[in-house]
Amino acid sequence: PGTISITGRGMRDLGGALRVAFAGRGTVPGTVPDAGRPEVLAEAPYAPPTANAGSVGVEVAIDGQRFSRGGLAYVFYTAEVAGLEPRGGPAGRQTTVTLRGTGFVDLGGQVARCFIRAAEDAGEGAAAAGGAVSATSATNEGASFEVAARVDAAAGTCECDVPPRAPAGVYAVRLSLNGG
Repeated sequence: PGTISITGRGMRDLGGALRVAFAGRGTVPGTVPDAGRPEVLAEAPYAPPTANAGSVGVEVAIDGQRFSRGGLAYVFYTAEVAGLEPRGGPAGRQTTVTLRGTGFVDLGGQVARCFIRAAEDAGEGAAAAGGAVSATSATNEGASFEVAARVDAAAGTCECDVPPRAPAGVYAVRLSLNGG
């Protein structure tokens, strides 16, 4: 799940009745965070890993009963990282890291991101995303990078470039397919 933002004309809350429907997945309350902006925020409903991934229609009812028919879509997915390669690279040089797994989706717009941060120990790096990017000696305490991820859903891979300015050390890599 996650918070989604829906924008459009007439977005307002009529006395707390605002609802957002996810076709086949139920309805959830919505909020208008700023009366001056035509925006509704809602938490996408939980979909267990066994649920079918895919796109569902999303509609808004400002009165809680009559839903829009705007043709919006939301994508449910279950992604799992199974491994990372290479397991290391030279300090001071950019290294392309490939994450392998299942359920990867490309949501377009270059929203997929890799969050790379210094691991407190090698065990944390290994647990973060099926592996760790490591180099030798020097300290990397507090090092943190966010980079674009290139998704190949058909191949079950995502590639991220560890920047050359990354100091030597062990890193945990976290993948976000939706930028969050």
